[in-house]
Amino acid sequence: VTGSLRKMEAAREGGQVVYSAKVEYILHRLPQEDVAGTISGSARARASSAEANNKHKDTELQVMVVEAAIDSALRRAPEALLAAAR
Repeated sequence: VTGSLRKMEAAREGGQVVYSAKVEYILHRLPQEDVAGTISGSARARASSAEANNKHKDTELQVMVVEAAIDSALRRAPEALLAAAR
């Protein structure tokens, strides 16, 4: 399994900041390393401009959105692993 953070960004929308993250896991068959499947997940979170301007809170929000994207991907992992094993 190879995992990667495909996207992490913060964009201003009005008086708020929207954090978004996308992760992807690629399932490989060994020893050939053929791609057996992929699992992806994404998440978004909104924060006030004041929160986004606070360095500690900004970092906390970025970590939170990446963790939520990972959770999103892992919810689909059992089905993807079964399909890849076939």
